[in-house]
Amino acid sequence: MNITKASRITGLTKRQLRFYEDEGLINPEKNKNNGQRIYEDKDLKIAKLIDGLSILGFSIKIIKELIGNGIRLIEAIKERLSSLNISAEDSKIINNIISDIEDVWNKDKEIVIEYVMKIVDIIEKKKEEMDEEYINYKLIRFFPGNYGKLVIFQLGHFLNIKLDSENKKEAFKKVVRYLDTLSNYKIPKDMDNLLDTLDKDILLELKKEKRNTILSVINNDSIEIERIKAGILEFLNNVSSDKKYRAMYLKSKKRNKTLEDMLKENGTYEEFKESFRVLSKEYVAYLSSVENIERSLNMSYDKEGVPYIIG
Repeated sequence: MNITKASRITGLTKRQLRFYEDEGLINPEKNKNNGQRIYEDKDLKIAKLIDGLSILGFSIKIIKELIGNGIRLIEAIKERLSSLNISAEDSKIINNIISDIEDVWNKDKEIVIEYVMKIVDIIEKKKEEMDEEYINYKLIRFFPGNYGKLVIFQLGHFLNIKLDSENKKEAFKKVVRYLDTLSNYKIPKDMDNLLDTLDKDILLELKKEKRNTILSVINNDSIEIERIKAGILEFLNNVSSDKKYRAMYLKSKKRNKTLEDMLKENGTYEEFKESFRVLSKEYVAYLSSVENIERSLNMSYDKEGVPYIIG
């Protein structure tokens, strides 16, 4: 099967599957005629196991050591579970599953993967219900490397939420699917270099800072609103009175496209936005606040997408 079908069956993103291949964790065959990957069931099962182990908090480096080493895999899972906050009921279920893994390891390794995934499902369900930051970690997992960091950098401040309803879970799947369609998006060099310097903790700290600004706008904080208006007016003055400034802005705008810009180009932005609205009420409120600011300044946009004041 091709990567699109493999992604649909596993629930993993295309970026994940490519990343696992680049890391040497899976090795799908290539079609000799067109060079496309051909994923077999064994590739999908290993990919799901890799994703499951990452949910349990193992790094790719450690996962490489665990794959194929049954005894070490079981020991590592036991060690990791002992550090997680698990209810007595879930702990009993998980210990029974581990006993089953030990019983069948030398008989059927494919069943072992299924047992590990049962443990992962229990852990992930609890994380989704309890941890409002988990959705951000999930996005980083779905989009390995700097692309995942970029998603958090540009959108994470709206996602202090829990996936506590079927509507939200379905909307999240759609958001991930739309973001995964941007396979040709190349992160601008300056942004790529910046993201290289950010680990998950720093990234989430930056997200919190940006979130505070977002909340100030939503809550109509007069000081923050006036600061934003002053910045917009200064920009509008520069872009309208200085041709070089305008040219530089357009060049930068073309080079440093946001994820939303790319979604608009491939025609999926409106669908993405509707799904994102289901996830985040703050996203809806922020868009409304920005529209109110632009309306108060009597702003519009020309055919090149450059803002100006009407009249």
